[in-house]
Amino acid sequence: NSDGTVGGYLTLRKALANSVNIVTARVMKNIGPQVVADYAHRMGIESKLEVVHSLALGTTDLSVMELTSAYATIANK
Repeated sequence: NSDGTVGGYLTLRKALANSVNIVTARVMKNIGPQVVADYAHRMGIESKLEVVHSLALGTTDLSVMELTSAYATIANK
């Protein structure tokens, strides 16, 4: 991570909120990029997603509206 600190326990919620990429990279490694892409589409992402591990780092260009809409599904449980 950019601040040079790594280690300790962190919830996925806190990791996403603070852009802790090591957590999202580990999730991607464990479940695979196809599962992540499938969930993104189920959450409302309509843009084409390349099914690659770098999805964990937010490499896809999305509109603010599309990204906000997808994140709202998390907030709405």
